[in-house]
Amino acid sequence: MSTQGLPTFPRDKVAIITGANSGIGLEAAKFLAKDGATVILACRNNERGAQAQTAIGKNSRFLKLDLGNIASITTFSKTIHDNFPKIDLLINNAGAMHPPLTRTTDGFELTFGVNYLGHYMLTLQLLDLIQDVENARIVNLTSIAANRPKSLDFENLNAEKGYRKHAAYGAVNLLRLMFAITLNEKLSGNGHKAISVAAHPGVARSNLTRHMPFFIKPLISPFIMSTHQGAIPILHAALSEHVHGGESWGVDGWREMSGAPKPAKINPLAIQAKLREKAWALSAKLTGSDLVISE
Repeated sequence: MSTQGLPTFPRDKVAIITGANSGIGLEAAKFLAKDGATVILACRNNERGAQAQTAIGKNSRFLKLDLGNIASITTFSKTIHDNFPKIDLLINNAGAMHPPLTRTTDGFELTFGVNYLGHYMLTLQLLDLIQDVENARIVNLTSIAANRPKSLDFENLNAEKGYRKHAAYGAVNLLRLMFAITLNEKLSGNGHKAISVAAHPGVARSNLTRHMPFFIKPLISPFIMSTHQGAIPILHAALSEHVHGGESWGVDGWREMSGAPKPAKINPLAIQAKLREKAWALSAKLTGSDLVISE
């Protein structure tokens, strides 16, 4: 499995990747920058972001972004608007997996606040630069964990009634999938060119697994792909002409843990329009951000 066959990302293109300082985000950034496109590395850690920029070279640019801080998201968005007239690709990649209960600067449970709400807000703030760009895409990373939830407890998404890290991770990845589908419907329904898709990398080595219990890692190690391999389904979702708006892409191996790009299994909850709109309304309420699509 390789990147051979993927379309190039030409010199006049601009991409933003969150969490691009390591793992899948870094691998995706390297691929997108190799043909001269500008790749914005949106990272929380200054040192690691600068190191990633050095590793990739002149076509990359590190910009500070803390998805757990609404003020940081707003500052980042302003910087992008001040420096770039359009965005061709936004890959919402950053996230945490199974952290202990932690609150963001704005009081949200970390997984919910960073993995989902932060990307929701970032995407809406940048949408005016993306929505009418030919072949533009928004790729929301999800996980096979999105298939776990049988329901969504809207009263406890922010862990106000208790915190179970595996349940939180599954719920948040389902929310990311729902966001990708709903956003695409809103874009296409208003006649805009950009599309929104979801993608998951299977199980790949990355910093996301740093909070994983030590006894789990040996069990899944035979199925873990390299970060390079894990980036391929994400790049496929971002670039392939065979990808259409509202789709979700994953891998074709056992339990979607490894393999080549393939349309992913979608949790039936993500298809329920009323449930998706409820999730959207809650997100808008919590962040103070709602969709304003120019006609």
